[in-house]
Amino acid sequence: MRALEADANERREKREATVLKDQGNQAFHKGDYTRAVELYTQGLKRLKDFVVLYTNRAQAYNKLEKFTEAMEDSRTALQLEPNNVKALVHLGKAQQGLKDYKAAVTTFQEILKIDKKHEKMVADNVMRAQEADASERREKRKAEATVLKDQGNQAFHKGDYTRAVELYTQGLERLKDFVVLYTNRAQAYNKLEKFAEAMEDCRIALQLEPNNVKALLRLGKAQQGLKDYEAAVTTFQEILKIDVKYEKMVADYIVDVNLAESTAKLDMEAERLFNEGDVKATGVHEIGLNDVGSS
Repeated sequence: MRALEADANERREKREATVLKDQGNQAFHKGDYTRAVELYTQGLKRLKDFVVLYTNRAQAYNKLEKFTEAMEDSRTALQLEPNNVKALVHLGKAQQGLKDYKAAVTTFQEILKIDKKHEKMVADNVMRAQEADASERREKRKAEATVLKDQGNQAFHKGDYTRAVELYTQGLERLKDFVVLYTNRAQAYNKLEKFAEAMEDCRIALQLEPNNVKALLRLGKAQQGLKDYEAAVTTFQEILKIDVKYEKMVADYIVDVNLAESTAKLDMEAERLFNEGDVKATGVHEIGLNDVGSS
C-alpha cells in the first residue's frame, strides 16, 4: 500500500513539475527570463532530480548573465546525467560569460566524446569562444597602448622627443596595428631629424589606413627633411585627393617646400663659390640665411 502511495505521489510531483517546466519555457520564449527561472525553481521543489529543469534554468541564468548560477545548474545536471549535451553547452556558455575561454573551449569539445553529430555546433561555439577571447585580449592591449600613447604625447609636448619615441614604441609592442602610434612616432622622428625612420612609420600607417592625412603630412615633412622636394610636393598634393578642404593647408606646406628648396640651392651655390675662393661667397650665403629668417 505504501509503495503504491509513494508511486502515486511521484507521478503527481512529476506532472506538477512538468507543468511548471512548460510554463517556464513559455516565459523563456517571451524573453521573461526572470519569470522562467522562478517557474523552473518551483518545478525543482516538486522534483529535485528533474534534469531538464536544471538545464533550462541554466539557459535562463545565462540570458540574465548570472553565469555562476548557470554553471552550478549545469554541473548538477551533469552529476545526474554525465552525457547531457545541453548541460555541457550551457556550462560552456557560462564559462565564456565568465571569460574563462580556455575552460569553455574544453567543455564544448567534451561534447564530441558523447556524439560526433554535434561537430558543427561544437565548432561554432569553440570559434565564438576563441573570437571573444581574442577580442578581449585586443581590447586589453589597446587600453595599455592608449595609456602609452597619452604618455608619449605628454613627452612630445614637453619637447622630449626621444622619450616620446620610446613610449610610442612601447605602445606598438602592445598593439602593432594602432595607426596613431605610427603617425605620432613619425612626428617625433621628424623633430629628431630621423627622417628615414619617420618615412617608414608613415608608410606603415598608410598601408593600414590609405587615406590617413596625418601620415601623408608627416611623410611629406620627412621627404622635405631628406631634401627630396619633388616627392614632398607630390605627397602633400595627395591629400587633396582625400579631401579638398585641406587646400589652404596643402598650399602652405608646398610654399614651405619651395622655400626650403630655394634656400638649399642658395646654400649650395654659396658653398661652391666659397670652395672656389670667391670673396663674394660670404655675401651670397648671408643673403640666403636672411631670406630664410624673414619668412
